[in-house]
Amino acid sequence: MRSTALLLTITLLGSFAGCSGWKEPIPATLHNGAMFALPGKKGFFEVNVRGDAPAARGVRAKGVKNAIIVYFYQLDGTTPMSPAPTNVTVKVATGDAIPAVTLSTQSSDGGFVSSPGHFPAGFRGQLSATIDGEDVESPFLIR
Repeated sequence: MRSTALLLTITLLGSFAGCSGWKEPIPATLHNGAMFALPGKKGFFEVNVRGDAPAARGVRAKGVKNAIIVYFYQLDGTTPMSPAPTNVTVKVATGDAIPAVTLSTQSSDGGFVSSPGHFPAGFRGQLSATIDGEDVESPFLIR
């Protein structure tokens, strides 16, 4: 019984080891957000939620308005992506019926910012953007 459990554990861990296709470590964030690799080794993106006051995780607090900010980086994880992506949207949560929040380049430090809204500080979402003329989508989870 123990050997069966051990074999199953090793098999599961081994199957997850090569799934992502991304072998390099994820770089540290520059804006205290959460960093993620873009698919196809196109670089990285960092997601952050900032606003009037921190909302409780997963809760949309009344009166508290936050903005979603996304930064894009080259493969080195520190240089801003150039040319900058276009058509940047984020879905707060996942699913087909969930509307996408459009982000524009309004941040003084090069980030793509949403209009203020009641966004939770932590959520599962999906980023969509056009990078070098190619549509890219990437799921993410911030805590």
